[in-house]
Amino acid sequence: MANHSGVAHGRIPYEESLIKDGIAYYPFSGPLRHIQEDIQYHKHKKWGFLIYRCDYTSDEAWATFLSNLNWEIEEGLKILKAENLRDTMEMTPKEDKQTLDGATVDQVRNIFTDWVRSDEARAEINDGPCGAFTYPRHTYCVHVDADVLDSVVNRAPQPPTWDERSIAYVNLVQLRHEDFAERLGLQVQETTNDDEEGEEEEGDDDESEYGDEHFVKVPLSYLGPESYNELYSQFSFERFVQFQRSDDVSFGGGGGGNPEDVYGSYT
Repeated sequence: MANHSGVAHGRIPYEESLIKDGIAYYPFSGPLRHIQEDIQYHKHKKWGFLIYRCDYTSDEAWATFLSNLNWEIEEGLKILKAENLRDTMEMTPKEDKQTLDGATVDQVRNIFTDWVRSDEARAEINDGPCGAFTYPRHTYCVHVDADVLDSVVNRAPQPPTWDERSIAYVNLVQLRHEDFAERLGLQVQETTNDDEEGEEEEGDDDESEYGDEHFVKVPLSYLGPESYNELYSQFSFERFVQFQRSDDVSFGGGGGGNPEDVYGSYT
């Protein structure tokens, strides 16, 4: 169940509040307050993820995936009474059969990293106080392969029936730590061969099927507004990775399942 305090840990004081006459105060509260702050006070133009299509077997399945995702977003905004955020919400599909067909998580992350560094990405966030690395749209992207499409289109219940068992999932991909360090202007310490061997031994039990600690399967509904807001905190992604079912899909976030369970505090 989500943390409904509205506080995302790990945010610096300037990010958490506005300063007036030397006093910090919080203009927004509730499960979407960081999105609201960025849109209104930091003048960000968009919130939502970049969605990379990595399977081109069926255009119909892809269209159904996008339709189901949009339904999840719309329902979340309605239940949270946040329809005012609809105009700035953008789930951005990225399609390029030549480049993306069969692309791995690592390949998509590299493509996404190039986008985050681009003028297009910088133009979206204006002069945010901490740079793009603190904002979910510029820290996480979504990898959609053949099994993701099958889970959403064929295995899970279809809208308007709620996917209470969170069968539909996507691959949530995070930038690597060295990308964060680069944005902060920090020097990444080079590791020796001995260090790398030690890290591999320690990390064997924690690897996903892609062997990637910066990737996790999450229910489709985790792309909704509440979980997006939670991702302003690095600890939320770590929680997603820590709590996984036997099929490797996370159950550590604020989305998923019956709306009464997810959003019950706000209805």
